[in-house]
Amino acid sequence: GNLETLYTHRDMFFNPKFGKLGMLSYPYWFFYEWLAPILEFFGFISILMFYYLGILNLEFFIAITLTIYTFSVMFSLYAILWEVFTYNQYTRIKDLCTLVLCALLEPFVFHPVVVWSAIRGNYKKLFKINSGWGSQVRKGFAKS
Repeated sequence: GNLETLYTHRDMFFNPKFGKLGMLSYPYWFFYEWLAPILEFFGFISILMFYYLGILNLEFFIAITLTIYTFSVMFSLYAILWEVFTYNQYTRIKDLCTLVLCALLEPFVFHPVVVWSAIRGNYKKLFKINSGWGSQVRKGFAKS
């Protein structure tokens, strides 16, 4: 859906006629929401290839990976902390611990699934592989 939407509205890309939408929002969506998962995927493939070829600088790789992981977790923990101080919906310690655990695991569990889904979706769209929802039959409301 992302690629389809970007393609449909491609005339907005850096077009001042559309104001902030064309100059900020569309380019953001293009570079960070569409292109980023593709670059991440190829980056992961490159890391595996560099490791296999023996040209991966392991010290730098570990340092940059830990830095990115720390930033990601801190960003999530800040969001949890902000929620506690503003809305305070999660009053049980167990719920907060679950959220913190999710923040710690997200880069390893959820994020790779999101990247892989984006790659699959782009592949299917670019090579015209139909995998849509099919036709949805409307049933209306049942009488009680």
